[in-house]
Amino acid sequence: MNYYQLKITLELKTDIYFDEVTEKLSILLNKSMLYNDYLKSIHKVNTYKLYVFEGLSPFERDKTYKKGNFYMTRLRCIDEFIAQSFRECLKNTNTNEFEVLSVDIEKIIFRPVKEIYNVTPAIASIEGKPWTNNMDIEIIKNSINSNTLKKIKIINGLEKVLEHDMIKAIEVKNIKPIAFKYKGKKLIGNKFNIKINEDDLSQMMAYIAISTGLLEKNSLGYGYCLCKYS
Repeated sequence: MNYYQLKITLELKTDIYFDEVTEKLSILLNKSMLYNDYLKSIHKVNTYKLYVFEGLSPFERDKTYKKGNFYMTRLRCIDEFIAQSFRECLKNTNTNEFEVLSVDIEKIIFRPVKEIYNVTPAIASIEGKPWTNNMDIEIIKNSINSNTLKKIKIINGLEKVLEHDMIKAIEVKNIKPIAFKYKGKKLIGNKFNIKINEDDLSQMMAYIAISTGLLEKNSLGYGYCLCKYS
């Protein structure tokens, strides 16, 4: 198993506060997709987009990313054609907030992991409301497993029902829910440390979470994961 990672170097044209970063980056990526017929087609479809991106690095301690400074973000996906298409399109894309300076791509071979943790908030909608850490932890475990298995079914074209629990243990890292801005509203998410079972399907599920994002709204920059290897 492998996935593709784009390292995108950017210069900021204006200051951006941390809770606006994912929205501004998604605007950049969405604009780039208009330059490619295939990317444009998947942008319009209401389904899992199967890519995810992180925020900006290096992190600013005062939570404000500065005009004129250089930053990096990373985008991941499992489809080489999508990765190459993004690379070519992003080279020609700028917004009011970003000038794209360079886009590099690398192929990453998946190795077994013992733990994943998301560095951008992961979003789960439970009966139309965001999951928060005062709710039952079993609800979010079920959501994580179900969401990841649905992505596996889409990727592999499977019709059969998949049921599995990849989670050996889970910990909510934030004391209160994390809010980010999007189109004048707030999206509420959480950060998790998840210990992964060793069996093959659990490892496949971890691979999907790492390469395409944990839970929902990954194409808006939510659920970007890092990992600890076995």
